[in-house]
Amino acid sequence: MKVQLFKYWEALRTSFWFIPAIMVFGAVVLSAAAIQADHLAMSEGWLPWG
Repeated sequence: MKVQLFKYWEALRTSFWFIPAIMVFGAVVLSAAAIQADHLAMSEGWLPWG
């Protein structure tokens, strides 16, 4: 079972879409965090122009 999981992980890791998929996921997470930070900064009055 462990060998089969290792083979599956290796096939997944070496495929062409693994790194771009991780990058897309990271971009979505970072954009959500930036939007939340912007809303928080605007509601708390941290920004002088807000």
